[in-house]
Amino acid sequence: MDCTSISTFLLVLITITTCHQAHAQEAPQAAPGPSTSTSASATGPTMTKPELLAKACDNTPLTKDLCRSFLASFPESEVKDIHALAKFAIKMTSLNASKTHDQIETMEHNPATDDVTKQRLNDCAENYQDAIDQLEDSMPALDSKVYDDVITFITAAVQDVESCEDGFKEPPAVKSPMTETNEVFTQLCNICLSITNMCGK
Repeated sequence: MDCTSISTFLLVLITITTCHQAHAQEAPQAAPGPSTSTSASATGPTMTKPELLAKACDNTPLTKDLCRSFLASFPESEVKDIHALAKFAIKMTSLNASKTHDQIETMEHNPATDDVTKQRLNDCAENYQDAIDQLEDSMPALDSKVYDDVITFITAAVQDVESCEDGFKEPPAVKSPMTETNEVFTQLCNICLSITNMCGK
């Protein structure tokens, strides 16, 4: 843990001690010790945000930059361990899918969109809704630390989006307006898979 993190940790302890001054005077050294050991035993060694991001993103060399920018908004208040980071990554990937779903519906109802593309986009909207459902289903499995199930759900979400892209190749084939978006979603899922795999080790 770096000096900044230690200073922040001590500041929190000082604030708590000030709020409960009477108790702190009776046992000035009792609070910090048990609190630290309980946290470590329950979740493993606490890591700083930079340490967590480095550990997670260095494990995804092909998407390292995307990984760091994607996880940059990970709240300091939730920084605990790799499990907490996996949960955040899945939530953010689900949010990405939800936004994409809304964008697809906007494109589908655009008068300038031809009928074939509209049908393909309609299918994509269903694919992305399925992907959202898969990611949401992965959360209870993650909370229960059934990591194999988490991986199964995330992999299914990737397959849903692959179906979206493949739909544009079916006769009559049309140019997919979703290619780049689908690739980004797949990369985000791969980041989630990588972090989840780290949880089980």
